Amino acid sequence: AVTESGFQCQAWSSQTPHEHARTPEAFPNSGLETAACRNPDGQERPWCFTTNFFVLWDYCDVCVAASSTTTTTT
Repeated sequence: AVTESGFQCQAWSSQTPHEHARTPEAFPNSGLETAACRNPDGQERPWCFTTNFFVLWDYCDVCVAASSTTTTTT
């Protein structure tokens, strides 16, 4: 995944380049198995740690799919 500023997301299970405590083990059932944008700790919106040594984390621009209603006319 990529952040809204264009940084590549660090895998949540990785401690490189940024060490952190928000791991899949610490936040089970939060979808932290990949390098995806998530919100495990209730921040303002989804985010991730970045692979950039100088940028610890960044928010992600995540679109939420609207539920669609299908009407069938007979």
